[in-house]
Amino acid sequence: MSDQTYDEILTQLKTLNEKIAHLEDMFLLVPDLYRYQKLQKCLIEGDWFEADLETIKVILAVTGKEQDNLRPEDILSFPLDVLKVIDQLWLKYSKNRFGFSLQLKAYQKLGGNKSTTISHDRKLLEQWGEQLGWRQKDQCVNVMN
Repeated sequence: MSDQTYDEILTQLKTLNEKIAHLEDMFLLVPDLYRYQKLQKCLIEGDWFEADLETIKVILAVTGKEQDNLRPEDILSFPLDVLKVIDQLWLKYSKNRFGFSLQLKAYQKLGGNKSTTISHDRKLLEQWGEQLGWRQKDQCVNVMN
C-alpha cells in the first residue's frame, strides 16, 4: 500500500468519525429536535449559566407550569425520556462534570431521598449545594462571576 493511499484512508476515517460524532449529537435530540437545540448550543459553547436557564425553560415547557408553581411533586410525573435527554446533553458537553444523574448520586450519598426532597430538608439541601459547588461559606455562589 502506498503512502498516499494510506494517508487517504486515514483522512477518510477521520471524516467518518466526525460524521458519526455529529450523528450521535443529533440522535440525542431525536425525541423533540427543536426543544433541545438552544440548550445544546449553550452547552457546546460552555455557557453553563445560559444552559441552566434553558434547562429550566425546557422543564417548564414540558410541565406547562410557571417557575413559581413548579413543586417537587411535579417532578415525580415528569417524563423520563426528557430528563434523560437533558442529562445526557449536560454530561456530554460538560465532560461528565454536570448532569441530573450526577446531582442525584451526590444527593443520595448525603442521605437524600424522595421524602427529604418533598419536605425541603434545608440542612441537606445546603450540604448538597456545598458538595456540588453551588454554595460556599453558607452563601450561594454567584454564577455570573
